[in-house]
Amino acid sequence: MDRDSIGKLFQAAVGGDAAAWKALVEGLSPLVWSVVLAHGLTEADGQEVYQTTWFRFAQHLRRIREPEKAGSWLASTARHECLKVIKAARRLAPTDDPEVLDRAGDDRTPEQSVIDSEEAAAEAERVRQVWSAFQELGENCRRLLRVLMASPPPSYQEVSAALGIAVGEHRPDQAALSTATPCPSGRAGDPVNDEDALEDMLRHAAGIIDPVPAHLLQTAVEAYALNTLDAELAELTFDSLDQPAAVRGAGQPRMLTFLGHGLTLDLEITAGRLVGQLIPPQTAEIEILGSRQITITTDTLGRFTCEHVATGPFSLSCRADGVVITTEWLTV
Repeated sequence: MDRDSIGKLFQAAVGGDAAAWKALVEGLSPLVWSVVLAHGLTEADGQEVYQTTWFRFAQHLRRIREPEKAGSWLASTARHECLKVIKAARRLAPTDDPEVLDRAGDDRTPEQSVIDSEEAAAEAERVRQVWSAFQELGENCRRLLRVLMASPPPSYQEVSAALGIAVGEHRPDQAALSTATPCPSGRAGDPVNDEDALEDMLRHAAGIIDPVPAHLLQTAVEAYALNTLDAELAELTFDSLDQPAAVRGAGQPRMLTFLGHGLTLDLEITAGRLVGQLIPPQTAEIEILGSRQITITTDTLGRFTCEHVATGPFSLSCRADGVVITTEWLTV
C-alpha cells in the first residue's frame, strides 16, 4: 500500500467513511502484526498489543498531522506498546514451528487429489525449510526480517519506526540467510542470492505460518465505531510502569494519571480490579470501554471501583459537568 493510497484512505476515514477505515486495517495490519511478532511476545500479549495499537489509531485519527505516514505511526505505536509489555516483565515465548494449512479435496478426481497432495507436501516442505533457516539467524536479524516480511512490503520509514533504528541501518544478514535458505526448486546447496527473492520467500512463508488472525482483523475494523473522533483526549502524565523497578517494587499495582480539560483522573490497576478517583472531587459517570462495556458512577469524592475488569485493551471515558474526557487505550 503506497503513501498516496494511505493518505487518501486516511482522509476518507476521518470524514466518516467506514469502508476506507476497513481498507486501512486490511492494508496495514500485516505491518502491525509483524512488529508484534518481531518482539517475541506471548500470543495473548501480542494480540492485546495489536488491538491496542488499532484502538489508539482510531482514537488519534484527527490528531495525526501527516496522513501519508500512518504506517509509520502504527509501527511506532506497536513498538512502544511491545516495549511496555516487556517492561512489565511478562513471560516471553519463542515462536513455535508452524503447521501448514491442509488442502482438502472437494470434487477432485483421485488422480488430481494425489497430484495436489504431492504439490502441497512439497510446498509445506519448502516453507518448513525457509522457516527453519530463518530461525537459525541471530536475534537482531530475525527481528528485522520479521518486519521486512510484512505484506505489502513496508517502507524504510515504517521499518525504522517499527524497530527504532535509523533509515539505512536495516540490512539483514543476507549471506547467512541465502546460504541456509533453499532455492524455490528445493534443491539443497543451491542458495538464493537475490535479496528481494529472499524476502519474498520469507514473506510467503510468513503468510502461511503467521497471518494476522481473522478475529483480530475484525476487532480492528470494529475499533472505528468505538471512538468519538471529537472527544477530548486526556494526556497520560504518569505511568508507574515507566519508573525504575526498584521504585515500583515487584507485584505492585500499576498507577496511572491522566489530565484533561481541568480534570485529573488517577487510576490503580491490579489483576481484574480498577480503582480510581476524579479530581476535583465530584460525581461523574465513568464508562469503561473494552471487550465489554461497563458504566459506573463515582461517589461525591470522585472515587470509583470496578471489580472483574475484563482482560485486554481498555479505555475510560469520564463525563462530568457536561465535560467529557477519554483516556488513551491501554494494554495492562
